[in-house]
Amino acid sequence: MHEPATKLAALLAAEGIDAFITYKPANTRYLTGFRGLFRSDGHAVLDKTGVRFYASSMNGEQARAQVSADCPIIMLAYKASLGTALAGQPYGTVAVEEGFLTVAELDDLKQYLPGTRFVYGDGLMNGVRRIKTPAQIEKHRAACAITDAIWEALLAHITVGITEGDIEDFILRKTKELGAEGPFFSPIVVSGTRSSQPHGQPTGKALEVGDFVTVDMGVVVDGCASDFTRTVVIGTATAKQRDIYETVRRAQQAAVDNIRPGMTSRQADAIARQIIENAGYGAYFIHSLGHGLDDGLRMSQLPEHEALLEAGMIFTLEPGIYIEGLGGVRIEDTVLLTQSGCVPFYRSGKALIEIDGN
Repeated sequence: MHEPATKLAALLAAEGIDAFITYKPANTRYLTGFRGLFRSDGHAVLDKTGVRFYASSMNGEQARAQVSADCPIIMLAYKASLGTALAGQPYGTVAVEEGFLTVAELDDLKQYLPGTRFVYGDGLMNGVRRIKTPAQIEKHRAACAITDAIWEALLAHITVGITEGDIEDFILRKTKELGAEGPFFSPIVVSGTRSSQPHGQPTGKALEVGDFVTVDMGVVVDGCASDFTRTVVIGTATAKQRDIYETVRRAQQAAVDNIRPGMTSRQADAIARQIIENAGYGAYFIHSLGHGLDDGLRMSQLPEHEALLEAGMIFTLEPGIYIEGLGGVRIEDTVLLTQSGCVPFYRSGKALIEIDGN
């Protein structure tokens, strides 16, 4: 077994769990190398015998090309469920991805493994995924370099009159041109009063003088992702816009400068949140400071999300202020946590950029 599977197997053994089953494509890829897009494309099953990949009948050729050489491939009949293939396995306890498994999929497993106890497994998988290997770090770094290049090109493209959708199209085109596998998520592009929507999707709205424009994007390189956000102003920023922007910038930089291993995620969140609250915008910072990349980490003020930060983690730092009817600002870096602090992967600056509105 390769290193991630070996680490997960050790955790399963320590917890007395007989097997781990994946339905989330990113985790299936993590354990097997298979690059599926959909949960029905295939599943990884890790038990004391090693990792096996159960492939949909439509994906045999792809599986043989992508799955690790030491991982056996078992073909499922067309439309057959994973449960039918696992029937009779002597599993006393199986861990599943409770944050991703559907009720119907769990019912299927219970039908074919009637004597098995099913337990939550997201925390086990995330515990393995949060500490990156040197090879994974370099892949994340490469994804961030491509994202930097997209942003640099985009700054020359943004102008009055183009639409949010035009910007999205530009990002997706450059993602492929610059060699990424594809986007990490559908780009977020919001402008004007719509910039108060943290996850707003691009529309046909044209950029106008006076708009905040927020762009949030990420790409994937060999299974490792980037996540990046910047906000600009079309024309000259008003005093209010500048105050909001500078508050977010100071909060984000304080997080970059002061987060250290040994802190909790809640303590890290508080570094940025306190600055925004002291500036009078606390009610408008409506999400966590950041998150890991496919590893379940939340840099949150909520105690139920509290996690210990360790060197080798990669996560985002992305405070924001969102005022309905006015607009919003978010600034985001992807950073590596080292023993001495956070190392951002982007070279793109964070000073306020005002795009010529003429």
